[in-house]
Formats: sequence, C-alpha cells, structure tokens
Amino acid sequence: MPNVIEITDFAAPELDVYARLTQAQLRSRLEPEKGIFIAESPKVIARALDAGY
Repeated sequence: MPNVIEITDFAAPELDVYARLTQAQLRSRLEPEKGIFIAESPKVIARALDAGY
C-alpha cells in the first residue's frame, strides 16, 4: 500500500526534503529505481498509484 500524505500547509515538515535537495538528488534518493517525486493532480496521483508507485 502506498504511503499517501495529504499536505495542507506549505510549512509541513514532510516537504523539507523537497526544499533541500535538487531534482537530480530527489530522483536518486534512497532507492535510485524509485526516487521521489511530487504528483499534484488527482489524475496524475491515480495513474501513479495504478502503476504501483
């Protein structure tokens, strides 16, 4: 089951990693084959979850 976190405040600590790392660092964060990304629209989120992210 994916770990979906709803963000309601831009100061949320969950966003800290996105403020500190470059796009290249996010892509290879922890597990290079998965990386970290932001999905902002319901359609993109649904497609990512359907694809197994």
